[in-house]
Amino acid sequence: MLSCQGGQRAAGGVVGAGMQGERSCDCSENQLFLSMRSTYTAACGQKHHYWVPALPFNITHLYLEMNYISEINRTSLKDYDQLIELDLGMQYSRILVIRNNAFLRQRKLTRLVLGSNINLQLESRAFAGLYNLQNLFLDYCNFTDSILSGGFLQPLLSLEMLDLFGNNIVRLRPGLFFSKLTKFTKLNLKLNQIQTLCEEDLVGFRGKYFTLLNLNSNDLYLEDDWQRCGNPFREMAFDTLDLSSSGFSLNKSQQFFKAIEGTPIAHLIFSGYIGKGFSHKNLPDPDESTFEGLVNSAVNHLDLSKNMIFALQRAVFSPLKDAIIIDISQNKINQIHKNAFSGLQGHLRLLNLSSNLIGEIYSHTFTDLTDLRVLDLSNNHIGALGYKAFSGLPNLRGLFLTGNSLRDLGSPESLPNLDLLLLADNKLKSIAASPDPLTFSSLSFLSLAVNRFHCDCHLESFLKWLNVTNLTFLSPLEEYKCEFPAALHNLPLLNYSTIIEPCEEDDEKAVHELKSYLFILSALLIITAVLSGIVYARLRGHIFIIYKKIIGRVLEGPKPMPPVDEVQYDVFLCFSDNDYGWVEAALLKKLDNQFSEENIFRCCFEARDFLPGEDHLSNIRDAIWGNGWCLEAFTLAQGRMLEELTNVLIMLVVGKLMKYNAVRAFVQRREYLVWPEDPQDMEWYLERLVSQILKDTKVKKIAEDNPEPAQSDIHPQEEDGIELDNIGAIAI
Repeated sequence: MLSCQGGQRAAGGVVGAGMQGERSCDCSENQLFLSMRSTYTAACGQKHHYWVPALPFNITHLYLEMNYISEINRTSLKDYDQLIELDLGMQYSRILVIRNNAFLRQRKLTRLVLGSNINLQLESRAFAGLYNLQNLFLDYCNFTDSILSGGFLQPLLSLEMLDLFGNNIVRLRPGLFFSKLTKFTKLNLKLNQIQTLCEEDLVGFRGKYFTLLNLNSNDLYLEDDWQRCGNPFREMAFDTLDLSSSGFSLNKSQQFFKAIEGTPIAHLIFSGYIGKGFSHKNLPDPDESTFEGLVNSAVNHLDLSKNMIFALQRAVFSPLKDAIIIDISQNKINQIHKNAFSGLQGHLRLLNLSSNLIGEIYSHTFTDLTDLRVLDLSNNHIGALGYKAFSGLPNLRGLFLTGNSLRDLGSPESLPNLDLLLLADNKLKSIAASPDPLTFSSLSFLSLAVNRFHCDCHLESFLKWLNVTNLTFLSPLEEYKCEFPAALHNLPLLNYSTIIEPCEEDDEKAVHELKSYLFILSALLIITAVLSGIVYARLRGHIFIIYKKIIGRVLEGPKPMPPVDEVQYDVFLCFSDNDYGWVEAALLKKLDNQFSEENIFRCCFEARDFLPGEDHLSNIRDAIWGNGWCLEAFTLAQGRMLEELTNVLIMLVVGKLMKYNAVRAFVQRREYLVWPEDPQDMEWYLERLVSQILKDTKVKKIAEDNPEPAQSDIHPQEEDGIELDNIGAIAI
């Protein structure tokens, strides 16, 4: 029996498709074979025919591709009125002309291939009579806009699919007769030169529901203002719309989506050059405003594969309220920001992130995909799964991690509905579902093929799990072999499990942990010391106030008041009249009970307490006579024996020490108090001053003949004179 091969045309090319069991004819030997379906095929491709050969009248499938036929007229096919399929593609003649009424008798013809005839010429009524034609291939024929705007296709009332791949159409302006082609749903315009799509140009397509409109690889990027053209797809709807490789920038993409806002598109294919790519910063990645124009388009399937997206921004797909499938494979994705999939919860079922540059998965990566069923992360560079990775995927059933760099699965989130897990071509050492036994408890199918196992003692737990699990492996266990070390190369894991030896215990891990604890403790001590120093330097005044309040209330109780009847004054202040303002603000308001009831001392000073008409000495004597413990000091002072008044005389130095011999002689043998420069030390200083006053009084009474020196701050002698100009500012 002679075997004949027919050449069955497909879009843009020829494929061999011999029809076994059919009645077929080899045009060179003219032998026939009867088919059970009573179809007759003539495989006459590449037979050097210059015209249609003589064939049986009842032929149904005629393949005449790659011959030298230059013309088809009304007589060329008049005897073959049973034809269902006719292929005249890729004729080697310089030109192929289709005359008027050439197919007038082919009323049963449903498929006509005229593609790859670069100089194909059609007369105006070339397709007359083909009212049952469903599929017409006119690819690579150098047709211009007129093929759609002229009346060539008007007789094709049953046309469903038109292939105009690789022609020279610049402006898409279909004729109004397309409204009568009610079955027309597929149009392939890939690789043309279409530069713009305007609402007024596509009136002929209004009311159409396209199962496919392919605008791949056109020049739509040349349009600068998509708003001026209106909505080119007004009153149209699409099952699949392919806008790939149209040169759209991110900004123009956003403009175009705004222009077609509200157009129903079930499946949008938008491959190309969107995104900044890897290591580039001059182009932006899509954000939540990019797809705003599609919010009312009911997009179920968004295909963004083969782009240059590097980072998935926050809520980038939030306008896609009806998305079920999102394909972002074959991009450059390396970063997935928090809440990147916000707005997709409750409806996204399949997410394809395969063939990207993802390196790790965190707990927040997929938190909003509550209804996701399939997650494809294959062929990335994933080397680590963070703690609680895959959180927020309670309904996930298929997880594809093939072709990554995983050594273990860490501690992912529990996936109670996971049924299929693909882990082929990784670097696994362990897959035990720990610490959470529920992580992979629902698994039914598992793939671990092409993993390069390093066989040592650390593989023990994995091998134990491998021997007891009841999962269905998609590749036989016998194929899992040791890759390293060289001595165990190609040894089946099942065999290695019988000879494996447990790891020897060592203290290295314990020592490492101890070092870590010591480091942490030392760091805490150093930090505590540094912070304590800083706090003391900055807040020592406040700390002292709090300390004194606690001591005063808890231990000392209320401050004792000096006996009222025994003394007239507690303190006599001697100072220059020029310094009165400063003394009042800095000392009297803090010590004298006439300025504040909270103060415990009765102070005496010249401006207020001296009697008029008396000399200064008398006033001083009268002021301190009733004091009792100051009388001796006053007497000795009059006798120029100030050096003996240690217990009753307190000197306050504000600023720098004066260049007076008497003063310097005194301070060389006695202690004195220096006014603090830092205002936060004032409370502490006043506390010291009060303590000195009270201490002197006490010592005087107890050891009058052998007095103790006052405990004060001792400071070296300064050479410069005292500065009082800025005292008021410091005290206030």
